[in-house]
Amino acid sequence: MPQSEPVTILIVSEQAESIKLITISLRGFFPGCRVDVAYSAEEARAWAASHEWVFILIDEQCLAGNDTSLPGELKRHAPYVASILLSDRSDSASALQALQADVDFFLSKKSPAFLTELLFCAKKAIETRHMRVTLDHALERHRGLIESLSDIAYELDAGGSFVTVSPGIVMLLGYSPDELIGLPYTMIVPADQELAARYRLNERRSGVRGASRVELTLRRKPMQDNKPLTLTAAVNARGLYDPLRRFLGTVGLIRDLSPSKEQDATIQQLHQQLLQKEALLGLAQKATLLSQQLHDPLASLLTQSQQLLIAIRDARLGDQAEILAAHAAEATKLGTQLAEALHKREGSPLGPTINEVLDDALLPTTIAIVDGAGIIRQYPAHFPPLVGNREQVTKLILHLLNYAQTYLLTVGRTHRLIVSTRAVGSSSISADAPTLFPLTPPTEIEIELLESDIVWSAASPATLPSSIDLLESYELVRQLNGALDLSAPMQGPFRMILRLPVASQLPLDIPPLPIAVSDTEPALTPTTKNNRPAPLPTADTDKPKQERRHVPRILTTLPATITVGSVAWDGTISNLSLRGACVTLPGDFPTVSPQDAYVVVKTSVGILELQGRAQERSVSLQTKTPAAQLIVMFEPLKKEEGAVLASLVQAAQEQAIPFSLEVLLAVEPQGNLIATDPLVLNGRKDFDQREAVRIPLQLPVRLDVMDPSGKSYRLEALTSNLSRDGACLHLNARPELLSGMTTLHFAVTQTQKHPGTHEPGAPDAALPARITWSAPDPTAPSEFRHQGSAPALRVGLRFQGLTVYAEREVNRVVRQHLTSPGELELSSQQTSVVSIPRECRNQRGQAIVITDDHLRQSVTPNTPVVIISPGYGQTSLDAITLSYYLAHHRLRVLRYDHTNHVGLSDGELHQTTLRSMQADLLKVVEFVQHTWPTAPLIVMASDIAARVAIKTAVQSRPLDLLLLINPVVDIQAMLMTVHGHDLVADHRYGLRRGIANLLGLNVNVDRFIGDIVAGHFTDMASTIADLRLLRSPSAILTIPSNPLGPLPPADLPQAFLTALGAHTRLSTAPAPLLGQELPLSEQPPAAFQQVLEQIAATVSLPAIPAEFRADTRHMLARQQHIEMERTRLRHNLSQITREALRATHLQQLPQLGNLHEHWKLLDDLYRLLSPLEPGSMLLDVGVGQGDFVRAAMVNHAYRSRQRGWSPERSVQVIGLEQAQDSLMQAQQSLHALRRELDTDFAGTLTIHPPLTAQWMQADWTQPLPFKDRSLHRIVCNLSLPFVPSPLVTIRELYRILHPQGRLILTVFHPNTDLSVLYRQHLHKANQDEFGPEAHLLLHYLGRLREAIRHGLLHTFDRSSLASFLQQAGILTPRILSGLDGHALFAVIEKDKSAG
Repeated sequence: MPQSEPVTILIVSEQAESIKLITISLRGFFPGCRVDVAYSAEEARAWAASHEWVFILIDEQCLAGNDTSLPGELKRHAPYVASILLSDRSDSASALQALQADVDFFLSKKSPAFLTELLFCAKKAIETRHMRVTLDHALERHRGLIESLSDIAYELDAGGSFVTVSPGIVMLLGYSPDELIGLPYTMIVPADQELAARYRLNERRSGVRGASRVELTLRRKPMQDNKPLTLTAAVNARGLYDPLRRFLGTVGLIRDLSPSKEQDATIQQLHQQLLQKEALLGLAQKATLLSQQLHDPLASLLTQSQQLLIAIRDARLGDQAEILAAHAAEATKLGTQLAEALHKREGSPLGPTINEVLDDALLPTTIAIVDGAGIIRQYPAHFPPLVGNREQVTKLILHLLNYAQTYLLTVGRTHRLIVSTRAVGSSSISADAPTLFPLTPPTEIEIELLESDIVWSAASPATLPSSIDLLESYELVRQLNGALDLSAPMQGPFRMILRLPVASQLPLDIPPLPIAVSDTEPALTPTTKNNRPAPLPTADTDKPKQERRHVPRILTTLPATITVGSVAWDGTISNLSLRGACVTLPGDFPTVSPQDAYVVVKTSVGILELQGRAQERSVSLQTKTPAAQLIVMFEPLKKEEGAVLASLVQAAQEQAIPFSLEVLLAVEPQGNLIATDPLVLNGRKDFDQREAVRIPLQLPVRLDVMDPSGKSYRLEALTSNLSRDGACLHLNARPELLSGMTTLHFAVTQTQKHPGTHEPGAPDAALPARITWSAPDPTAPSEFRHQGSAPALRVGLRFQGLTVYAEREVNRVVRQHLTSPGELELSSQQTSVVSIPRECRNQRGQAIVITDDHLRQSVTPNTPVVIISPGYGQTSLDAITLSYYLAHHRLRVLRYDHTNHVGLSDGELHQTTLRSMQADLLKVVEFVQHTWPTAPLIVMASDIAARVAIKTAVQSRPLDLLLLINPVVDIQAMLMTVHGHDLVADHRYGLRRGIANLLGLNVNVDRFIGDIVAGHFTDMASTIADLRLLRSPSAILTIPSNPLGPLPPADLPQAFLTALGAHTRLSTAPAPLLGQELPLSEQPPAAFQQVLEQIAATVSLPAIPAEFRADTRHMLARQQHIEMERTRLRHNLSQITREALRATHLQQLPQLGNLHEHWKLLDDLYRLLSPLEPGSMLLDVGVGQGDFVRAAMVNHAYRSRQRGWSPERSVQVIGLEQAQDSLMQAQQSLHALRRELDTDFAGTLTIHPPLTAQWMQADWTQPLPFKDRSLHRIVCNLSLPFVPSPLVTIRELYRILHPQGRLILTVFHPNTDLSVLYRQHLHKANQDEFGPEAHLLLHYLGRLREAIRHGLLHTFDRSSLASFLQQAGILTPRILSGLDGHALFAVIEKDKSAG
């Protein structure tokens, strides 16, 4: 109900009690309303002229007799007022009479709900008044707008007759609006133009398809002013339709084009006259200019001739020659003296070089000040001498080295220092940079002290003296006329740069000076070849080889800059020609694959842009410094480009013009060909590498099969194993029956107790499947051996097209029989690690799933127990490698999953809280203390769980050790860093956010933050308060944070370290500790050893660990496979879940497309697929909304324009997708992009399309409708994680790949969390992540993260991806990193011999 104006009410009644009751009711319903009362009709009439009310209540008793004119009179003064008649009558005749008297509402006072009806009528009256006022105002605005338009607005009905016409029609056609209303539109159209005007003036199409700027000839009304009877007008018209799409008429605009056409004719005429006048003026100006140009030389010739005559007469040439000879002799004498002085200076002793000073500072005698073992020296051999006192320089160097080492020891980073030096010339240009001509001599020496990543055993801080005050060092720098820069960030490396002046070196080779003046013209001394900088030495320099190239190359030392992504590398152009260049680069230049390059040749006056192809080649130079070479081959040049480049090559040969070369390359996705663990790839027979875990299970089953003629058979069989994907059977059958599709029906048993039930553990559904293989079965059970004609066979089936119920039934049976290797296998090897599932329940009755890892038969009740509490967003599976390593060293390790979190334990993820994590950990601790009461207990926890473990240790019995990994000690500050909001303060102020993405997972933020506040987990003060109550010994290990995770790097504030006390041990490990991809071998990661050392410092361990067995790795891999399968089954894995998640993924692609990393991924895909030869075929599997096709179109269009449009066949792209809606959207997006590009390219794309697209709807999980070896390029971008079987899909794609073709896959990493990238994008754009659009996308990314953690999507790390591809028959893929590490590329090339 609108409340924009106060509610004013008039009550016309004589009854005071009724007035009071109505007034109280109205003021209760309309707070702040004003109620006026008139006790008679005459009083109401008197007030009507000066007052205005929203509605009026009239008591029928105030109307004398049949006087019903009062409502009408009041409405004449206030047209928007509503009247309500209150009557004692309730018959319909009275109501009808009142409504006929212009009363809006009729109410009976005798009604039981009189007051309620009155309030409803009052509300309806206010709403009706508001709508009337709004409608009248809109009509008035519409009328004013129409009348102010210079164009004529009109409306036709469905029959084509005028409904409304704007008044401007009088000036245009002479008709008044009243004359035309009701007449057909043909009234204003000449008879011979009716066909052209048909469906233009009376347009029936709506939207952009309607008539737009259509020129028509209209007819004027015959007048006496002799105006033309016709005129030309432009018509814009649109059809009108009701909500049921029924045609109502046409609205349009008519614009008179006669004035504009007359103006165009006038402008054209004036333009022609202007051109004629400009031509005449140009002739006059040219004649004037020629006259002036002729006058000036003549006047100059006359003047100079006169001056020459005077000079010859007055000059004394003999005297001038003698003076010139004297000056030359004096100059020769002075030059000789200067040369002698310089040679004397050369023989005199010079000051020390910086290398000598550094060597003195790092002598063993200075170990009391500087530890030389922690220094890495990196500096060239030749430097000019320093300016200044040697003792001062040495003292300064010692001070700075001592300060750097002391600082690193103080902050706990025992890293070695890199000491490097370089000469710096003017304008901070390195004197070592290659140039065409010699640079000015260096003026400074730069000494850099940089913290490295190499850890060293530093001397104890107690043996080192206190750090030198930096003020004394700065004073020494000032005395030496130097400069000192210091950078010591908490997260980055320590860096110190010192600049000191050096002695200037003048060139000693002085050319001979002339001693006399010759009478003849002096000859210019040619430049000698010795002045050219020597080229880089190559093999066999004494015997130059004959140039065999068609285009000769020249040797240069021109500078070059190679930019890879955002990193630039300086190099030297070794040789240059019209076809390309060879650039020599430092040895640490990264490896780049052959790719297209953007080349810029820069001179002092301009640039030359070229396109080329770059590739790296191995080089063996006879120099001490490692080097690399990059070959840049130019694309065929245009005539103008070739002429400019030829002049530059000639200038470089003659050393006439200095220039540089810049080459821009695409950044190489991180990573390269994987060196995978052979024990993982070449697994033994006891480890099943199938996508789904097989369970040994024997169940009778019937198969419905069909022979080639179409006859059906039913075969009896027995299952030998079963998995989510398929089954293996024993049976007797003819081989020709075992092909194509079949259906499995599990047998029914008849027992007295359970008649008609299935076998225990059998799926209660028919299972359609495809027969994939069959083979003779010599080990078949006895019931399948006695058959005569049909041989005993073993058959493999893959389930296909299962219903949701059938899929659930198969999962139920697999979950029922799924066991760990250690549960069934009995082995005499005591050194094998086994995993036993255990379970306990928290106070809420939820099951906490625990895995007990220990050595078989080698543990006692006193064996130390380690509890690993998973961090936020982690599961027990992330710690399995560390757990097996500790179990190998004779420890019992208990891994568990939090309830209401990711993993196997009970609960819903969105209900996760820190106090529920605390209750779970406390319950597991009580379980251990009750089960093994005499065993030492160690609790290990990471990130947020470490904060929970601190509070748990305070409230439980003392532990033997509390080991914290990267603890989060200030949760409020951490949340502020990640989310950009102080969520705790917002919660305290009452701001509620509901379920949202918190640290990568969808949780109830209000519940989570409220629990943090209630549980006293919020800030640093609460952590320090818990530390003061801690009675257990503790240790802290800091490791590199997960680069893909949401948590920031670990930060331990000084207040926290102070509160820990001296009994807490601190250590740092350079490698990660948790993760499923970590290897387990005889040489474990350094972080594992750090953990073991911390435990050994607290509890006694066996001096000799168990013998490491090779099968431990296989037991670990098999256990990982089984636990991931349990997680999938626990969270109801199904293909429908994957398909629904992918549909959501496609819906969110427009938002993900805003990420820079997303388009970088598409550019990398295009570059890895290049070159795309003309006529080749590219298949995009899972095209989605066509993002990659659009990126390929843009790249290929600009590349084609740069290389020159070719009439050859264009590249053909086939977009493959399962959903028709996605294909339509991809097609529309590409069409819109093509139109935009065609505008930029002036229509060239229509004539020479570089890329054409076709769209195909197909299920890529089934055999594809393509021939073998038919497609040159295939890309499958982030579609493989959503298919039922990646192995089947990749084999099918490899089948259709052309020999020497290329297949590019992208897959998610197991640690992928795309919300990290999206939050970075939001923070850079200064956008709120809790806004509506960002909230929806982050919610989906939380679902995606949860699906990845639960194994519902297929993800791969580098090792597992290489193993998977080898299983598919692909042995040598290139595996690269993309999406900032959240995705992996697999580049697969098919050779000619591949089948």
